[in-house]
Amino acid sequence: MTNTPEQILAAQKAQAEVLFNLAGSLFAGAERMLALNIETARGAFEDSVATSKALMAVKDPQELVKLQATIMQPVVEKAVAYARNAY
Repeated sequence: MTNTPEQILAAQKAQAEVLFNLAGSLFAGAERMLALNIETARGAFEDSVATSKALMAVKDPQELVKLQATIMQPVVEKAVAYARNAY
């Protein structure tokens, strides 16, 4: 079977359209992931500053133990939330 130039051109246009749609999807996904990572980094920095200030304000060992308990729970929750948003 012989393809006419019009058929070849139509097939090339269709393939180019698929490629452009795929590239658009790829860039959209990369953009969402980048936004998530920037948001996560900003939040981690803010949490780090708050934790550092709280640690500097500790006066005794019991207060340190209480602070450690309150610090770890949000870290775990944020890690789970990140994983949900990333995947």
